[in-house]
Amino acid sequence: MRWFRLCPALLVSFVAVAEKLPKTSPQSCLKQPGDLEAFVRGQFPRGVPFAQAREFESCTWAVTAGLDLLKHPEQQSFADNIVLTLGILGRIESVDGLVAYLESPASESVSLDGYRSRSSVLIALGCILNQVDLDLTRNEKVDRQNVASLDELRSARKYLINYVTEGIVDPDIWQSRLGWETSYEQTSFDRNLHMTKKAIQGATLSGDRDVRCVLA
Repeated sequence: MRWFRLCPALLVSFVAVAEKLPKTSPQSCLKQPGDLEAFVRGQFPRGVPFAQAREFESCTWAVTAGLDLLKHPEQQSFADNIVLTLGILGRIESVDGLVAYLESPASESVSLDGYRSRSSVLIALGCILNQVDLDLTRNEKVDRQNVASLDELRSARKYLINYVTEGIVDPDIWQSRLGWETSYEQTSFDRNLHMTKKAIQGATLSGDRDVRCVLA
């Protein structure tokens, strides 16, 4: 039986909710790193809740803390929540760490939890691309989720589009990108096909106009 879930609440509502969220002046972070760890350890049958994850958006440490959690094997059962939370936060500084987590070599077969969370990186990248596109429509840094310059946002957008779409048009690219295998797929071909499906899901979630051309 396939265990993969797409987090329907996240996929159905992400774009609409993100566009409706009012942008206000930066607020002080009222959370602690321990709050983030407690949150990602939660059980979310319908997917990581968008509004609750966004409560960490003003916390400058959130991306670093989330990526650090991914480095600890004991967190693997919650890694899927960590990855999707980083995606919902929409910050471009998490991109390199997420891609590194997805591709990082493993000396043993990747576990069920590890396979799920690595696959979800492509969903998270779609979320981040969606946020980047929204930020590029806002002229003032104070109005953006990402406080990077417009040039940095454009560069991040280009990278995200290329990474996701290349994984769609050429499923074999996963053979060279990924340094791991999993016993939860019979062959590398099956794993690569699954990653391509995840890339399609992430691309769809992004809502990006250029990505839509690839999906058409």
